[in-house]
Amino acid sequence: MTAHFIMPEGYINAEEDVGDDAAHGPYRSYTFPCGSIIYTYYDKPGLVSFCLADTEEEEEQVMKKYRVVVEQRNVFYEEAETPEEARRIAAEDRIWDEDQRGEDTYDVEITVEEDEE
Repeated sequence: MTAHFIMPEGYINAEEDVGDDAAHGPYRSYTFPCGSIIYTYYDKPGLVSFCLADTEEEEEQVMKKYRVVVEQRNVFYEEAETPEEARRIAAEDRIWDEDQRGEDTYDVEITVEEDEE
């Protein structure tokens, strides 16, 4: 059995306990903050038992990706001699935002759909 017991190098405070294991005899145990425990046995020098903490990690939250389309619409009523002049006035002389007056209007529509990449 391969076990990975990863602890940072250095001194770690552990909760110490003593007891009697039916299979191996008297022991001393050290419980680490991560929940893992190491057991040593008085009658069996060199025998060390590891009890690793539950390592079932919570499923990582995978963020979904969404396509968000924001459509803003301004409707301007322009006085002009030609359609081209009305277009120029709207493109160059007007501010395209929600601050409209008179019969000019502004609206916005936001559409959200899950991106299927």
